[in-house]
Amino acid sequence: MDARHDLGVLLQELGRYAESVKTLKRGTELARQQFGSGHFLYGKMANALAVTLKYRGDYAEAAAWYRVARPIFEAERGTRSDAMASLLHNLGGLAHATGRSAEGIIHARESCRIRESLHGPDHPDLAADLANLGGLLFATGDLAEARRTFTAALRIYRDCDPPRPTEVAVNLNNLAAVADESGHSRQAEDLYQEALVLKRTLWGDNHPDTQLTRYNLAVLWAADGRRAEAREVLRDVVAVLKGTVTEEHLLLRRARERLMLLESSS
Repeated sequence: MDARHDLGVLLQELGRYAESVKTLKRGTELARQQFGSGHFLYGKMANALAVTLKYRGDYAEAAAWYRVARPIFEAERGTRSDAMASLLHNLGGLAHATGRSAEGIIHARESCRIRESLHGPDHPDLAADLANLGGLLFATGDLAEARRTFTAALRIYRDCDPPRPTEVAVNLNNLAAVADESGHSRQAEDLYQEALVLKRTLWGDNHPDTQLTRYNLAVLWAADGRRAEAREVLRDVVAVLKGTVTEEHLLLRRARERLMLLESSS
């Protein structure tokens, strides 16, 4: 059963969301039938399924599965466990995706507190929680704390043994966004390009996370007057995402809106 969970998570990491949802939904049903709806494995499957649903843009269904997982984790492992820290991390991510970043900060700070109390200040799981918190802080306009938080996460990931190139790429992208918002466009472009090279090496061009960095570069170029380049990239971002995520996915909606603005003003 754990193998089915791990396969679903791997498919999600590869951006193969439909396959991941199918795998994890089957896993939750099998876990429920075999162990019951209060078993930890059922909650673990539900949590992983919710993550994929969130990435795909199915936010209401993701929230429903998180509500399934939370009481199971609390009953099985308590309120200060790795399982609860991960769930709180995920709830923060869902809040971010649905425009409720201030609420998400509460979840994210608690996940960081739990993780550091369990593993100390240099653990990669804490770095993941810090990166999550940084994104929420950025969304609420707290650029200074977001920069400190992303920088702390990046330091942990770069010092990891073995290295964590995926997480390094994500946090380079995050720091680039902060630099851009702070008015440092040249630094932002350098960081985005560094992140993009890593993401293309890791996932290829069709992964939504690769497209996120391409979208960010297009927005930066449009603001700098490089509108033709920005339009070309945004058209490609929309085309790639249409085959991967739902119509409600936040990045797809934003890319379409930016493209419409650029095309209407050309």
